[in-house]
Amino acid sequence: MINALRSTRALVDCGFSKEQADTTIKVLMEIMDSKFSTKQDIQFSELAVRSDIEKMEQSIRSDMKGMEQSIRAEFVSVRSEMKEMESRLTTKIMGSMVASVGLMATVMKLLNL
Repeated sequence: MINALRSTRALVDCGFSKEQADTTIKVLMEIMDSKFSTKQDIQFSELAVRSDIEKMEQSIRSDMKGMEQSIRAEFVSVRSEMKEMESRLTTKIMGSMVASVGLMATVMKLLNL
């Protein structure tokens, strides 16, 4: 804040009348009171911002946990699908091998080997 008495004297020393100086300082102080933040205003705003940041952090952590769980579930699903595919592929390969051995045996019989 300003020192009203000192500022009034400075204006009077510069040629303002006492009434002009008093009115000027009064208007200036009213403007400062209505437009400037007090320490209490700043502290309140600071607390509000900190609270908002904490809420955002909690929300982000919760979202991340949900995403992690979703990704883990997706991995489990993919692993299961891969195991099923592996099993089917193994069955097909074994079937092909049995058919190949049978075909070879038939060809060898035909050739009398």
